[in-house]
Amino acid sequence: MREKLKQFYIVLLVFILTIMGQYGHVLQTEAVFSTQKETVSAKSQTGKRLTEQKSEEKVYASGIPIGIYIKTEGILVLGLQQIDGKNSPASCKIKEGDYILKLNAQNITTKQQFIRLLQKNGEKEVVLTLKRKNKKIKVKVHPVYSAKNKCYQIGVWIRNDTQGIGTITFIREDGTFAALGHGINDGDIGVRFLIEGGSAYRTNISSILKGKSGMPGEIIGTIDYSSQNYLGEIYANTNGGILGKITENKKEFFTDKKISIAKKSEVKTGKAYLRSSISGKSKDYSIEIEKVFFHEKNSLKTLKIRVTDSELITLTGGIIQGLSGSPILQNGKLVGAVTHVLIDNPQMGYGIFAESMLE
Repeated sequence: MREKLKQFYIVLLVFILTIMGQYGHVLQTEAVFSTQKETVSAKSQTGKRLTEQKSEEKVYASGIPIGIYIKTEGILVLGLQQIDGKNSPASCKIKEGDYILKLNAQNITTKQQFIRLLQKNGEKEVVLTLKRKNKKIKVKVHPVYSAKNKCYQIGVWIRNDTQGIGTITFIREDGTFAALGHGINDGDIGVRFLIEGGSAYRTNISSILKGKSGMPGEIIGTIDYSSQNYLGEIYANTNGGILGKITENKKEFFTDKKISIAKKSEVKTGKAYLRSSISGKSKDYSIEIEKVFFHEKNSLKTLKIRVTDSELITLTGGIIQGLSGSPILQNGKLVGAVTHVLIDNPQMGYGIFAESMLE
């Protein structure tokens, strides 16, 4: 009897342990699953908070023009050219859009420096370090002496620094800013400049060339690159504009009160405003957002706009060069920035979502 009871209890104990093991596994899985759900939930909330912080960020919509000076990373190759009627020795080695970073072991920073080092090198083969589509490569080229120009050449057309006038779209309390609404491209080959750095300066608007059909207008101004006119640094040239930081007298660019940056989904067709200081004082000019392209591949042309303000039309004819980056306001929020003008109708143009300038 005792033996049978003993066997019974052993079987019962095994059964209980088996059941506990099975349910213990289920409970552990549930606990892990619960922890995972909590982790996912926490991540979702964190993501949401970050999104909310981004969308709720308040900035000053500026609209003030500045002088822009940027320095390229190395020197940009615009194309190849013949030397005294003969093909370029750089043919099949260097391409349009390449950046020359080094000549032999020497870093190249300016066009003048490159020419000087090339003359010093003479007819000896040079090793050039290039940057091509974010990849560094090395090529060897034999310079050729040009009897016509009386110097050694490798048959490339090059450019380095560039400058111009653009408009600050928005600026933060700490002085960091975004301007232009589009990157700075080389006008000859359309390649966006890879920049090593740059500077922002005050600019004096001397006159305004009004836009008319077939001829884009332009802000004509002067930039004095002296220390007293220095405003701050430019550290990035992105597809959505240039980024930098104003360090000198930044409050000059704090026009009106801070406002929120609108999400793309908040932007609607209808009345809006273009903020500009082109007249000498900050003013909001009425415009109409005629179309909003949420799925447009070209992020620089997601807002189709039309200038309706008679004062701005009288002043500029509509949208002109130099107004790139002018903030677009709607329902008390910053919704975008001016990027393009239609050549055949200067009262029409395009803009970029302000949210895209943060991406």
